[in-house]
Amino acid sequence: MKILVIDVAAERGGGALTVLNQFIDEFKSDKANSYIVVVSKLDYEDCDNVHFVKCAWVKKSRIHRLCFDFFHVKRLVKEYKPDKILSLQNNTFPVRNITQEVYYHNILPLADRRFSLFESRTMWLYQNVIGRIFKSSLKRASHIYVQANWIKRVMSAKWKIKEEIISVKSAEVNLTLFQNAERHDPESQTILFYPANTALYKNHVTLLKACNEVWDKLEDKSRLSLVLTCSRESLPAECKTLIDKDKINITFTGRLTPEEMVKWYSKSVLVFPSFIETVGLPLKEAAAMNSTIIAADCEYARETLGSYKNVEYFEPFDCVKLAGLIKNKLREKKIIE
Repeated sequence: MKILVIDVAAERGGGALTVLNQFIDEFKSDKANSYIVVVSKLDYEDCDNVHFVKCAWVKKSRIHRLCFDFFHVKRLVKEYKPDKILSLQNNTFPVRNITQEVYYHNILPLADRRFSLFESRTMWLYQNVIGRIFKSSLKRASHIYVQANWIKRVMSAKWKIKEEIISVKSAEVNLTLFQNAERHDPESQTILFYPANTALYKNHVTLLKACNEVWDKLEDKSRLSLVLTCSRESLPAECKTLIDKDKINITFTGRLTPEEMVKWYSKSVLVFPSFIETVGLPLKEAAAMNSTIIAADCEYARETLGSYKNVEYFEPFDCVKLAGLIKNKLREKKIIE
């Protein structure tokens, strides 16, 4: 069977790239089938049964992306004559008389928390425009893959898609580096570590409000340290106001390598207040190191962590509860009474 695989959305450093690479590894092992993999700017080398096609122009603008989805895919089908299309970018394509399968991994359109146009133009578009396009296009799919059981349930309930055509295919992550690492938790301070970008749903506001409440009670503010992997400039305005409120102990690291992530996990408490995620990879990584975790009480976190014991949950907008959990970590080290 010849399969046309389309993922022009994947970019270097993103979660979509992890998914794409996982599929490519599977394709290379599947000698019974041949694959034509269409990407945008990523570079891969052809092998026996996997051929790569680059369409860098698709990244020029949204119009170019629409032209690709609605017109260029038809040309690719005509040229390569595949038996099936596998889309790794959430949507099917307006192509007739061909089986289409989809790997769906954008949870924003399915999230209970809705964003206004004033809060975030991008998120509003995904929830109210692009999400509807995704939903409509999935009617053409013969099968849909998602990353977690809870997404399968929500997709079926909200978009009225039969559960029997939805399968769970988790992103496989190599946790060996984290499982083999040792912890070096400092006795003199508590370090909170939050590896995340600055999208609104990452919920830095609640974390900073909680930390400010704790810092207000500390004579020596250096006893509580917060480490963020974003930049201060990229945070929402409300976060910057909270940071400027007092001389608080925050380190902005920028993007980290896996080895650097291990270093921070080894001596910190992972705090994860995000209220919209598919899985939450840092939860898996921290659990592999038996780190202490404080997480938002959301379905993704409960499913990802399962029976993991060294975790406490809080309602994602309850900064008072979160502050209390942070204080408990300080009490364990006798930093506060």
